[in-house]
Amino acid sequence: EHTEKSASKQSRFEAMNQERYRWLLDVRDMQGRAKGEPGYDCRTLHIPASAWKKFTTFESQYWKIKQHQYDVVLFTKKGKFYECFEDDADVCSKELGLKMTDRVNMRMAGVPESSFQKFAAALVSQGYKVGRVEQMETMNMMTSRTKSAPANAKGSAKSNVCQRELCEVISKGTVTDEALLPGADANLLLVIKEEEKPQGASYGLCLMDAASSKVWLVQAEDDENRSFLETVLLRHRPVEVLWSVTRT
Repeated sequence: EHTEKSASKQSRFEAMNQERYRWLLDVRDMQGRAKGEPGYDCRTLHIPASAWKKFTTFESQYWKIKQHQYDVVLFTKKGKFYECFEDDADVCSKELGLKMTDRVNMRMAGVPESSFQKFAAALVSQGYKVGRVEQMETMNMMTSRTKSAPANAKGSAKSNVCQRELCEVISKGTVTDEALLPGADANLLLVIKEEEKPQGASYGLCLMDAASSKVWLVQAEDDENRSFLETVLLRHRPVEVLWSVTRT
């Protein structure tokens, strides 16, 4: 009987969740472009006005951050845990083997705060970007804030949800915490600004080792085979590359 009740409850949650988050089945960026369309920006997420009207206070807080960090797996601090929601929970379930559950109308997977570094390192090593969203006030501070707010106050001043902010985004090339580094070798991030030319290209390169705070800057001309750039890539083997091209 208990199993049947649990299954029924889970079924009701799944139906409600699918209805509330139906818009996630057709992901679009903040400009309304779908995946695969020219100019699609994987970093942003369009959330329809109808969805905002249905969000709880916590959901609104979460999606205000997530809509600008859609390509980042967000770990959101709630008490003594970091929790991931919806698509991020799917990633954690698939890649980390975390159990999925439901919380505040959303599908969720969570880890104890003491285990954050271990799980973040596992995702970063697989090429994911990981964001850490922290609580910016204690429960006592939140209570004091809401009590002292004017009666006609709106927004965060009167919110009964702990204030949270995105404090850090970690990727392969921006790791600074030794606990997250994969080994003793330099973890290099390469930023490339390329200007294409009829007979080759001009480059502005920035090579950075975030862990040691070392930065190398180079400006160079290259041939049509990109021999210089190939040499840089083979010699330094960056773990992450950011590339911007200007075509003339």
